Amino acid sequence: VECLDDFARDNVVYLELRTTPRVLKVSGSDDDATKLDYVRCLLCTILKWRDRQRTNKCGGVVMDARVLLSIDRRGSLEDAVNTVNLVRKINSPLIV
Repeated sequence: VECLDDFARDNVVYLELRTTPRVLKVSGSDDDATKLDYVRCLLCTILKWRDRQRTNKCGGVVMDARVLLSIDRRGSLEDAVNTVNLVRKINSPLIV
């Protein structure tokens, strides 16, 4: 959220955040967050941020933030295919 706020403060109107989906350790849990969980959390955060901005802007310009899921070229072909399949599975207009 801080990242989005910083770009908005700089009057950015369109932002593409590039990220590689990753498995995250969940503190206090034996379970890890999957790559799908990671992407869904990112998209949910952007949507909540947008809603908050619309409320605070009162009709002003709200930055359009999108996500570009990148493929780690150091990974395997299977990892690359899994990232592409994530994009297909989520099918969100926020993913470019």
